[in-house]
Amino acid sequence: AGFVNALLRRTLRERDRIRKRLSDDSTPAGAALAHSVPLWLAEMWWRELGPDRARRALAATNRPPERAVRINTARLSPDQAIDRISGRDLALSRAEGEWPLAPAELLIARGSLAEVERAAADGLVVVQSRGSAAVVEVLDPRPGERVLDLCAGPGIKTGQIAARVGRQGNLVSVEPDAKRAEQVAAQLERLGFHNGLVIEADAREGEVMSDFDRVLVDAPCSDLGALASRPDARWRKSPALIERVTAMQAEILDRAVAMLEPGGTLVYSTCTISVRENGDQVRALADRGAVEVDDLGALAPGLADRGDSRFLQLMPDRDRTTGFFIARLTKKGDTGREPPDRSG
Repeated sequence: AGFVNALLRRTLRERDRIRKRLSDDSTPAGAALAHSVPLWLAEMWWRELGPDRARRALAATNRPPERAVRINTARLSPDQAIDRISGRDLALSRAEGEWPLAPAELLIARGSLAEVERAAADGLVVVQSRGSAAVVEVLDPRPGERVLDLCAGPGIKTGQIAARVGRQGNLVSVEPDAKRAEQVAAQLERLGFHNGLVIEADAREGEVMSDFDRVLVDAPCSDLGALASRPDARWRKSPALIERVTAMQAEILDRAVAMLEPGGTLVYSTCTISVRENGDQVRALADRGAVEVDDLGALAPGLADRGDSRFLQLMPDRDRTTGFFIARLTKKGDTGREPPDRSG
């Protein structure tokens, strides 16, 4: 008891110094302590983002995550959802932000999520961040198209694609994990989409399907843009993890290009903030010669990646959503058809 009391007295005497030390994020080491993140992460973001942006990004890892839902427009409209699901403890409102952050079917949820959970179980809505929904907004699947979702689990974006291609479209979803593949199938079933094929397979292996109009690679990644949603996950991340997933991403991207028809659209996305996994990965793919990079920054300059403005890098501190990276590419070659509309 005497030791504890002495420790408490010392803490009270030195609290101002301790408080100052815990709030000093002027260096990577200080920022790691102040924002409760691994030192390697603070150092990496310091290098890649610069001190000011790194500090803001680190601070955002400790803020409450965004709450948003995507409406199943086959069942009800956004206005109907606002009237039907909103209540005393829940308010739904239209999502805001520049393209591609505010698709019409996305609503922001404030308050209790009990009603949202019930609506999700009934297939009326899907919990999805604006950052996640922006990926499919950039992919822009059209009614009747043939679309491949190459890293589909747990099926959130798969369902969003299904709503866009409709019953005349052809959607193939690939997921290596058995449980997550089941989640993809269940997601499509809840949404009432029965014209999709879910394949339990590793995207890097097996038969190469071909002639897809659009391919989405929402790649396995270090998830550093989603730390606010999973605060404890930061301590399970490491530079070694980034090395492992970077190798996987490159293999998956090469397979994706092989399955895309000439003139077709490839969207590569991650929910991370990491140059190795993002800009470096896409530039390396483009250097291999089969695809060319679309300039997304020209369509959404406020969201453009500071390192390469052709890409989008959503930032949790600035955009108040998951930190997704998004790149769009076109496969080279003679299409024999009119070029696709790239206006966004």
